[in-house]
Amino acid sequence: MTFPAVHFQKGTSKVRQIIEVVSASIESGVLPAGSKLPSVRELTLLLGVGKFTVIDALDRLRARNLLISRQGRGYFVVAQSR
Repeated sequence: MTFPAVHFQKGTSKVRQIIEVVSASIESGVLPAGSKLPSVRELTLLLGVGKFTVIDALDRLRARNLLISRQGRGYFVVAQSR
């Protein structure tokens, strides 16, 4: 699975930009239901941001019911009901 690229822009928080890209990728099917996201460590390296930035974005996506997390397994895209 290829994680979508995030091109950070000044003036908007990195957390918000990560959320927007991941949300759009889920809605468009780039990140299909059930797919596993890279680990937090991998995302920090991939995105060039800190661990807490990644965790904050993932937690907010969980709060929007776009992701679920399983301890020791990682983060997964939730099936969307239409």
